[in-house]
Amino acid sequence: MGLVSVITVGELASHPRCRNLKVSFGAEPGDMPPHTGVAIVFGKDFKTSPERAAEWTTWAMEPGRLLLMVPPYSVGNFVMPVPWEVRRLTPIAGGETPLSQLLAAERLHEFRGALVPLERVGGAIITAGWRKHPASGMVVWTALPLWSLTVLDHPGDCAAWLKDIFTQCGKPVDAEDAAKQLEDQELTESEWTMLLHLCTGPYSSKEEALSTLSESQLFRMPAGRSQETWCRLEQRGLVESGALSPAGISLVEESRYAAYAKELRRMKHG
Repeated sequence: MGLVSVITVGELASHPRCRNLKVSFGAEPGDMPPHTGVAIVFGKDFKTSPERAAEWTTWAMEPGRLLLMVPPYSVGNFVMPVPWEVRRLTPIAGGETPLSQLLAAERLHEFRGALVPLERVGGAIITAGWRKHPASGMVVWTALPLWSLTVLDHPGDCAAWLKDIFTQCGKPVDAEDAAKQLEDQELTESEWTMLLHLCTGPYSSKEEALSTLSESQLFRMPAGRSQETWCRLEQRGLVESGALSPAGISLVEESRYAAYAKELRRMKHG
């Protein structure tokens, strides 16, 4: 993770498992990083400490910030920051990453709700994410017990897993990123929202794409604005017939939202 701060907060900060996270991820107990960084918290804190959970979620909305929830979780339904549910899961072999495969026997939860699936195993979502808008940071839920003794001898797998998640959390604005930020700002937030929504397709027509957007739990856009946004993108040759045009696909794949778009395409849609 390089120079990015990884800290533990909530009950985890004073829990013995925090020591394992220090070995595997370089995590230290402390306050929320002031700029960019990763904050790791027990998932159950969202039930036992809702006020602090709200503060952590607000913190994670800024680009370059990741709020990472790890087991244990309280089974049930929750509404912050969006509707989500924790269910018990019988361990399933396999995984999409070496770290997930290593911890397969210890995964005991799956997630449902208005979340973007980041990893599935046997149809169960074991890591999921949410962000306020395409350029914001992320809140991530994982069933992987990252504090497990099992991973202590696998620092490379731990670093690779966390780096992959963190690269999807947006980039804080600084001098080094100024040129790229200006390039991305040629499109408005609404236009980027539309382009990323189309990654959740395919949709057979413009009408179907806009209708689905109006009901989306991932993206928010009033009907009038969505029509105007579509027309602007169509004039620029970035959308066509309910989908991204070849130029639109290239733009998204070369943008700072490329990793997020990849995860959106992996979602199942009716």
